[in-house]
Amino acid sequence: MFPQIRSWRISHYSEIMDVAKKIRVRKDDIEWAKKVKERDHFTCQRCGSRPLNGRGLHAAHIMSRRYKNTRHELGNGCTLDFGCHSFLHANPHDAIEFFTRFLGGADKYEALRLRAQEVKK
Repeated sequence: MFPQIRSWRISHYSEIMDVAKKIRVRKDDIEWAKKVKERDHFTCQRCGSRPLNGRGLHAAHIMSRRYKNTRHELGNGCTLDFGCHSFLHANPHDAIEFFTRFLGGADKYEALRLRAQEVKK
């Protein structure tokens, strides 16, 4: 590892840990991510890359993780490499367009969105 990166990580350790605590990855999240990546054959669904050993791949939520209704639904996941995942977060209009195609149309995207936001009694 480059010394300047290592030194940055050490000096920002508490900030990194604060973010990690907020995310709270649970056993269910790990299982969901594994199933999404297996379904997508450990291949980025945006650019087609297949990193060695699946490293650098993310199981991205189409609708935010904060929606408990769809958080662990396989249909709410898509395998992306780090670059594509970062790009889609930075470009929400492109993300909607990509996920609409990925899901198979605007009607399926809208159905997932409504399921995610549905209030359960």
